[in-house]
Amino acid sequence: MSSLSSTQLSGLGPLLCFQGVDRIALLDKTAYSEVAYQVSKAGCQRSKLEVFAGKAKEAFGEISKWNGAQLQEIGSVLGGFSGDDLKQLNPTVMPYFPASAIPELPKDVFKTLSAEQIKSLSAETAGAVTAEQKAALSQEQKIALNAALNNSFRTVGNREASLSASATIVLLMVTLTIFLFK
Repeated sequence: MSSLSSTQLSGLGPLLCFQGVDRIALLDKTAYSEVAYQVSKAGCQRSKLEVFAGKAKEAFGEISKWNGAQLQEIGSVLGGFSGDDLKQLNPTVMPYFPASAIPELPKDVFKTLSAEQIKSLSAETAGAVTAEQKAALSQEQKIALNAALNNSFRTVGNREASLSASATIVLLMVTLTIFLFK
């Protein structure tokens, strides 16, 4: 497995999930980094996700320095991360935490996220939290989860306000143009 190129890994697709954890551990980190998104779509079980999580850490470096694009690239493989790993994620990247990774996280791992990290999740991702995961949260974390669920309303409201302001400006410009060029 260590000699497979990213093209060969990509070609394996879901078959990667049928490899033994020992074989997955041999994957080249550079090849993995080039196909991380495809790996995240393979639908592997948690034990395999944990090994791919190790590859993600090797390939992308220090977790605390990851950006939103890297979280999107790693995708559901984040479901294989430990609580200690997740605690290192900066709250500013949490809006990019993929909803597909949430159900893969055991409740004891999910509850290690800080209230600030949970509050920063997108509404879609917050909506993927299972009843079991929610039940394991502290009161402060539950309040943060509810705030994250309401993030879509704030986003929609701001988008509508922005569109309204844009429409007003366009209308004003058209009116001014007509008035000036009569």
